[in-house]
Amino acid sequence: MSVPAYKQLTKIQYFLIILHAIVGISLLTLPHILGKSAGHDGLISLLIATFAVQILILLFTVIIKRYPDLTFFEVMTAVYGKPLGRFINVCIILYYTLYNIHIVHQCITVLNAWIYYRTPIWVLSAFFCFACFYIAKGDLLSIARFIGLAT
Repeated sequence: MSVPAYKQLTKIQYFLIILHAIVGISLLTLPHILGKSAGHDGLISLLIATFAVQILILLFTVIIKRYPDLTFFEVMTAVYGKPLGRFINVCIILYYTLYNIHIVHQCITVLNAWIYYRTPIWVLSAFFCFACFYIAKGDLLSIARFIGLAT
């Protein structure tokens, strides 16, 4: 079954999703955290981590091309079997849930410190979570279009 061209991600949208997933809000806090924990040798660990992420993205792309009709979670159960695949899926869901909570907290902290310093944190949290849920309610293509528009 072929997907119509207007419902497919373009290469630019795919690139922007990956770019925003890698860089994101952490770009604003990374120099401070890296300098505080690793000192002057932090650049080496940053380059190694960047290289490792690029390899993981390449592996992800190869796996998805090998199983074009399956979702990511279905690929995990097809490759690793049902028990281990489901365990990996639960771990991935838990990781990204905690990661999203962390990112929302970082975004709200940055917004509260730089722009909306008189606005209560709970108001920023409510608006930010509403906007995130509204965007995430759509499919991947609408998220990619929003990222392309915001870039």
